[in-house]
Amino acid sequence: ASVLLGAAIAPAGAQPLSDEWQVTVVPYLMGAGLSGTVGARALETDISVSASDILSHLEFGVMGIVAARKGSWGIGADAMYVGLGATTDQPAADLDFNQTAIALYGFRSLGPVADVTFGLRINGLDGAVATKGPVGVEVSQDRWWVDPIIGVLLRSPQDRRAQFRVYTEV
Repeated sequence: ASVLLGAAIAPAGAQPLSDEWQVTVVPYLMGAGLSGTVGARALETDISVSASDILSHLEFGVMGIVAARKGSWGIGADAMYVGLGATTDQPAADLDFNQTAIALYGFRSLGPVADVTFGLRINGLDGAVATKGPVGVEVSQDRWWVDPIIGVLLRSPQDRRAQFRVYTEV
């Protein structure tokens, strides 16, 4: 990353940054697997699910980025919501799990093809399990937290027909 960042900063004088507002709106897709421990209240279990298994239970999902830049500075937001659900016969139950992540950030240009980003991400997970039958029981729980983030964005030059971006954060 340091070598790429150094190469991105080196030609800083090549293109002056625009003093006009530039707004970018990008919807995107992401595939991810899941492994670990999942639970609601006192009920916990280990889980290992592939990206294709998650996609088969997708009820709704939306992801997108909005960023506005003027000169060397900019602001942005990255939002993601994923709703997953399943119904089982043995035991008869409905399962519903949702994830929300909203990042709000600022960024500063390091050169014509690199930015440093800084901000925070609001994360939320909620799940519910409802059993069917004579003794129907519903258990649900949610968790919300905020994480600070700092990252680096590398992008291809803007004068190209197709543009590519690579972003990483901690």
